[in-house]
Amino acid sequence: MTDPRSLDQFREAGAAAIRFDGRHPHAPLRLEQDGVVFRQMFEYPVTDFTAEVGFFTLVFGLQTIALTDHYALFTHPDGAYCLSFRRDEALPSPSVIGLKLLFMTTDIDGTSAQLQRSGVVPDLEIRAGTTVQRVIHVATPAGVAIEIWECPTTQAP
Repeated sequence: MTDPRSLDQFREAGAAAIRFDGRHPHAPLRLEQDGVVFRQMFEYPVTDFTAEVGFFTLVFGLQTIALTDHYALFTHPDGAYCLSFRRDEALPSPSVIGLKLLFMTTDIDGTSAQLQRSGVVPDLEIRAGTTVQRVIHVATPAGVAIEIWECPTTQAP
């Protein structure tokens, strides 16, 4: 648990950053990342671990860095992103806490067509995200919302 004094300090820094459009004088945390297994990832708990593994292998075609019967660490083939989840029935499901995974693509029509051809994503929806972007909406078996946004710079004027 965070010390209340730290919370006050975080709130003050947050308020200052919001007032000044997110700019601040603090140096970024130095993370040496040459040769690391992943640069960043997000991890969440699931109850139906096997179904979640199946979703990310069938739908996203992700490769594993680590995979046991209770823990999965996936990576995109080019290492652009990683995600992990673990079997844990004691924690709230990702859908309850509002976890959402967001991706972006320059080919939303191709991505949508591939998802539809797979036949394993029956709840796929494409909606307007902004006036210049469409968004594919799907969910994992654990209820994690996934949005795949169209890159606005790929739209014709």
